Amino acid sequence: MTQDRGKTLLVTGGCGFIGTNLVRFLLNRPEGWRVVNVDSLTYAGNRVSLAAADDNPNFRFVHGDVRNAEAVDAVEAILADGVDATMGRFNAGP
Repeated sequence: MTQDRGKTLLVTGGCGFIGTNLVRFLLNRPEGWRVVNVDSLTYAGNRVSLAAADDNPNFRFVHGDVRNAEAVDAVEAILADGVDATMGRFNAGP
């Protein structure tokens, strides 16, 4: 996968349960991917979950909405994990 070396990946919802694990997985891959985590930090996001990643030069956190063009500039792939995981909230307004 040498063609993937150094790519910038955008993870939405990276401070949620699944997103946090995805970000950690990507940062530990040998490909040297840069990971941009965009999260609006609603009820399901916890910034502390990725505090250790702040020291990684391949990681950048953006507190905001993925609809912000500045947040998604210059990325090669988007991994969307930013979803409302509760059925009650989903059924109230799908």
